Amino acid sequence: MLAASGTKSMRAAESEDHMFFVLVKQLDLEKVLERAKVELSLMTDFNLIDAFRMFDPDGTGAASHSAIRQVLNELNCRHKEEELLLFMERFDRDKDGAVRYSEFCDAFLPIDSFHASLLAKKAPLSSAQNRPRS
Repeated sequence: MLAASGTKSMRAAESEDHMFFVLVKQLDLEKVLERAKVELSLMTDFNLIDAFRMFDPDGTGAASHSAIRQVLNELNCRHKEEELLLFMERFDRDKDGAVRYSEFCDAFLPIDSFHASLLAKKAPLSSAQNRPRS
């Protein structure tokens, strides 16, 4: 009986250690992602409207899973299908199979309100088209 109790305690300790490892890893990844979003906000030649237009060239206000995959492939961005599915799962809030402009913004706006406002206020470099629909 004592051996079984000791085994359960070891498993619980291993589970706690693993949970702690996952949490620390997630916090590290969030920090890297936030830093990348802040860097985007500071780039003079980057804005959300033009970036979204790459995935929605017809101006429908939605970027489909296949359109995102196609653009990533055209840009030679190495990605796994499961990574793209995870992006869609996370940001396609209404689960309609497409990322709307507002959902796209959620993916790229920094949490920091100063940098988020810098990025949100940037006008498109190509003013020929109207702003994407949300």
